[in-house]
Amino acid sequence: MRVAQPRCGRIAYVNVLPVYAAFDMERVGMPGSMTAAPPADLNRDLLAGRLDISPVSSALYPAHADSLLLAPGLCLASPGTVRSILCLTPGPLTRLRGRPIAVTADSLTARTLLQIICRLYLNFDPQLVTSPDPLAEYIANGTPALLIGNAALAAAQRVPHEVCHDLGSLWKDLTGHGMVYALWAVREEYHRAEETRSLVVLDALERSLAWGLAHMDDVIRLAQAYASRSASFYREYYAGLRFQMGDGQLRDLSAFYEHGAKAGVFAEVPALRFAGRVVENV
Repeated sequence: MRVAQPRCGRIAYVNVLPVYAAFDMERVGMPGSMTAAPPADLNRDLLAGRLDISPVSSALYPAHADSLLLAPGLCLASPGTVRSILCLTPGPLTRLRGRPIAVTADSLTARTLLQIICRLYLNFDPQLVTSPDPLAEYIANGTPALLIGNAALAAAQRVPHEVCHDLGSLWKDLTGHGMVYALWAVREEYHRAEETRSLVVLDALERSLAWGLAHMDDVIRLAQAYASRSASFYREYYAGLRFQMGDGQLRDLSAFYEHGAKAGVFAEVPALRFAGRVVENV
């Protein structure tokens, strides 16, 4: 009987093109099927068993650490400014107290990060209201908005710089840590049943990333085909992101979970279980 290929997810934003450009340009073969979707959809489909391997919001992992294994070599992170997670509002974020904030339903991590910042450092709980188009609400009536991904990159070019609060930069200023926004995960049930296939996909992802990092001009040209911006814009944008899970990213991820547990967002700080190893107390 023919065994189906691994079902793999992919974030449908230009931020992950360095990971996937080699597949798109057929420089590395993808040993599975691919579904592109916003992070929230990938989260849901992986947990429901409709995907086997996928990037997921880092804020999802604490509640599902017992059923997911992480890819040891991959993440989406920034040491500071991220540019693709923005809170739009004039003046300091303390003015958000008591005001509704229009938020995208597409990313759990952005919502969670804003909650932690507001609870621990600004002493209020933000009123997050899901909206199909937070940017349109901000432009129409000044409603504060939380944007991610392509929408955030577009907003930075449409609204005044002084109202764009970059949450990566703010997190760095408040905590001294960078931020890990997404992780690549495999369902443990699938990994145990199809370990060889699982590891082949994880290896292909790492090889694709290595190709992307070594061929950023090609990645940038592909990004421009998705959304027309200058090469210098994308070069600066990708230079501010990190895609490899090194020791620094492990420490930043643990700090995010520790702050989240302190803020009451996460029930506990999870052990980081990777395909092949477990990391505790980083």
